[in-house]
Amino acid sequence: MRKKLGLVCLVALLLIFTAACSEVEEKEPGKVDAFVMSQTFVKTLLKSPSTAKFPLITSAEVIPYGNGRFKITSYVDAQNSFGAMIRNNYTCTLKYVGDKKWECENIKLE
Repeated sequence: MRKKLGLVCLVALLLIFTAACSEVEEKEPGKVDAFVMSQTFVKTLLKSPSTAKFPLITSAEVIPYGNGRFKITSYVDAQNSFGAMIRNNYTCTLKYVGDKKWECENIKLE
């Protein structure tokens, strides 16, 4: 009786371990993912991207449109070509295209 119970427990643990280690499906991106990716696109437009300072997501407006599309409105503080820190507002519309890749549909840096 004990051997059967031990065998059942062993099989159950093996099934749980196999399920936990199996390949996980790619999850749909969320607001945080979109906000972070928008920062990458914004940095490509800056004179000094290494000086970029972005606010927390709580200071940004992130609007999900569905189907992996988002509109982010926020700001970035970064040095201009003279070395002065300047605040620039931005709006970025982006889309998740799968396989951890994003596409910038529109970006406006003011």
